[in-house]
Amino acid sequence: MVIDANGIGVKCLIDHDCNKAQAEMMEVFIQELPRLRKAAGVSQTTLGKRLGLSRQSISSIERGEVPMTWAVYVAAGAFFHESKKIEDSELLDFIEKNRTFIVNFMKT
Repeated sequence: MVIDANGIGVKCLIDHDCNKAQAEMMEVFIQELPRLRKAAGVSQTTLGKRLGLSRQSISSIERGEVPMTWAVYVAAGAFFHESKKIEDSELLDFIEKNRTFIVNFMKT
């Protein structure tokens, strides 16, 4: 398991650990999660429902208290990529960078 800057383990798959590149991308994504969520106009409850998680789980991930799994990262990335409400060009670039990273990783 890779440990992020907050000392939280980032677990990519149920039985597999992240490589360093995955952990770094996920760590930045977690840091941006509240901003992404607010820009998309969704609550923690709504995002949780879309990702199959509780509001409390989203809150804990945003605060860095629990790790984000690779599956949740991929699902969240897809959710924000499909969001039509985000207009901030910096966030849109960040979302596209994450989508490209995920697609390229899945090809390997």
